[in-house]
Amino acid sequence: MKEREDTKDERKAQYKKRDKKKGGKTNKQNLKNKPFNMVKPKKLESIADRFQSTKAKLKGLRVQLGKFKRTQKSKIENRRKQFRQA
Repeated sequence: MKEREDTKDERKAQYKKRDKKKGGKTNKQNLKNKPFNMVKPKKLESIADRFQSTKAKLKGLRVQLGKFKRTQKSKIENRRKQFRQA
């Protein structure tokens, strides 16, 4: 068991090491150097998305799907009923 953990740690260490001669930064390091105003809109979007109600999310998805034919709509509703009963 201990041998297995050791090999797992070795594999993790292999990916964590970066060759300093080649350079390169992680995404987190890049974000730390960016001005906050560049990062702010994306951050606010994700925060707003968390507080958005499920009704609002469903409404947005329905708009994206577009119009259904009546036959398609009835098929979907029938499937919903089947899942609810099961």
